[in-house]
Amino acid sequence: MAVNRYGHFAAVTNVRKAGTGGVRSRGALAVDFLSAERPMLENYLEKLASSADDFDGYNFIGFDGTQLGWFNNVEGQYRLLKAGIYGLSNASLDTAWPKVMRLKDGYDTAVERSGQAEDYLFRLLEDKTLADDDSLPNTGVDLELERQLSPIFIEGDTYGTRCSTIYTLDFNRKARFIERRFSPTRVLIGETTEEFEIEVSAA
Repeated sequence: MAVNRYGHFAAVTNVRKAGTGGVRSRGALAVDFLSAERPMLENYLEKLASSADDFDGYNFIGFDGTQLGWFNNVEGQYRLLKAGIYGLSNASLDTAWPKVMRLKDGYDTAVERSGQAEDYLFRLLEDKTLADDDSLPNTGVDLELERQLSPIFIEGDTYGTRCSTIYTLDFNRKARFIERRFSPTRVLIGETTEEFEIEVSAA
């Protein structure tokens, strides 16, 4: 996830089991969107749609101060998202993986605990619950790895969660970004907090 000095943000996830036809790196997409002085989300989503085949499977989420939007290059379409609760992992938007459903349910609870929402959300992001085998998705990896990848907070010898991030925006357009970073052994090694006054992108 990346945030610029105006509080606009973008994030990218890979899509598992999506093929490997792309030749360009997905890693720069979020930074590319935010590098504009006043990024315009819908214009950028149209740009992504026109170059969908250049990349391996990914999801893009972006916010330009006014609109929140999502694009999936496997499906080749984007959506401007209305108010609501959404979940996204390494498939499509709102794919009902166990950890996605736990996060959505937990976020709904966090909204009701406005004064304690950040602490509650970080506890939720630290959830290491393994999904039952009969509810695991089939993403093309072996069963042992599918189990390892099923928690919200992933632990493993060679792959695991390295940061947890919360971004909030209130009705006064005050944004808050908090990120906790973890070592390869999943020990907390740092935390960054930034606050922003959201500016609306120029029309």
